[in-house]
Amino acid sequence: MAKTVIASAAVTAAGSQTFSVPPRCSSVLVQLDVTAAATDVGDKLTMWVQGTIDGTNYYDIGGFAEVLGNGGPKRFIMVLQRTGSIAESDIITPGDGAMTANTVTYGPFPDDLRIKYTVTDAGTDNASFTFSVTVATVMA
Repeated sequence: MAKTVIASAAVTAAGSQTFSVPPRCSSVLVQLDVTAAATDVGDKLTMWVQGTIDGTNYYDIGGFAEVLGNGGPKRFIMVLQRTGSIAESDIITPGDGAMTANTVTYGPFPDDLRIKYTVTDAGTDNASFTFSVTVATVMA
């Protein structure tokens, strides 16, 4: 089942949007669809998928590739799997918007998630990125 988490709109500042996935889903597919980018090469859209256990403190689960201002339209799909290579004794140091681009943590993740994004303006011309985010869940 797919749902739009962030509808297509021009964005010029940081933001976030929460969503939940079914407890029994085995995987989550998150699609970032950038349809228009700012014009300066130094302008950047950075986006993470984050989880929370307590509803307040979020930590990075995956980081999308950074989108540069002169890069044009882009589409990225992040695959999150609830089973994976995480060891039984792994300790995760929570980071909020610190995960490296093109990185995903494998293993369990909570039902409560959010998309967090930042927009970096390299100059003074008001960087703008138009994008949407769609999420699809895969049931076990």
